[in-house]
Amino acid sequence: MSDAPADLLRVALLCCGVPLALPVVAAALAAVGRRDRARGQALAADLGLAFDEARGVVDEALDEHGGAASPQAAAAARGFAGFVLGLFSVWRVRGRIDGCEVEIRLVSRGSSKSRTTYTRIEVKLDPPRALGLRISRESLLTGLGKRVGGASEVTLGDPRVDDKAFIVAADAAGAARLLAPAPVRDALVSMLDAVDAIVTDEAVAVELYGKVLDAERLRPILARILPLARALAAVH
Repeated sequence: MSDAPADLLRVALLCCGVPLALPVVAAALAAVGRRDRARGQALAADLGLAFDEARGVVDEALDEHGGAASPQAAAAARGFAGFVLGLFSVWRVRGRIDGCEVEIRLVSRGSSKSRTTYTRIEVKLDPPRALGLRISRESLLTGLGKRVGGASEVTLGDPRVDDKAFIVAADAAGAARLLAPAPVRDALVSMLDAVDAIVTDEAVAVELYGKVLDAERLRPILARILPLARALAAVH
């Protein structure tokens, strides 16, 4: 379905020319946006979370900065914003699970000619840290970085962690203290055994290729990353 707008554009250009092609593509994008929103709403209901549409953010901005505009201009601005949001599926699913703040949304990576959509599952850390922390799975790339001296790794003296996790931090001593408790190390190893997650000062996050909005696929991932977020929250 991701190629449908491009296919429609080619057909419309051949049959109708540019003036009539653009509305066809806009309609196709809006249809995709509506479908994604419906899937996001169903996901929120399945996980017991809230569906947070960015339209509210637009309304807040208009209320704050558009007070001097006429009602007609404000209505037109909101209508245009709603159209744009419909094209680009600007929404998120968020709420609390097991005491942790969770957010799920679609993100795009790459240039305009080769953009790829991912599903980002994020569990916020409370409190956030200020260590310049980044933890990822060990990989061929991180191993090469260490061999050529391009990366400075934090090690914990625990082979289970040191062999599986690539840990860097501006405050290496602070990161080592944060990750020292056994429950944190156990949760980190369990998580990295199952999912390719990234841990930063602010969150534990996983990005999946494509639009993965099925609660049954996301629950096992949340079950792996939530214990680490809870364990980190317990470190003072």
